Amino acid sequence: MRAPWHVKHITDQITQLFGIKIFVFVHTFREENTLVDHLTNTGEVTKSHAIYYDFGSLPSKVKAMLMIDQQGFPHL
Repeated sequence: MRAPWHVKHITDQITQLFGIKIFVFVHTFREENTLVDHLTNTGEVTKSHAIYYDFGSLPSKVKAMLMIDQQGFPHL
């Protein structure tokens, strides 16, 4: 299956960078990925960029979300 035209340039770059010819994109609903959704919203609200190099540097809410994810509990 070919990539839709609006992401074709991205798939072409992946192929060039990594030499990978076959890969799959999987959509995950925001409700199922609350940790990433939280980080994205934080960046949008603050209009700033942040790089977290280790668990200790993460915001406390994100740490709690990660621990819940690791235990296999759903976010409510």
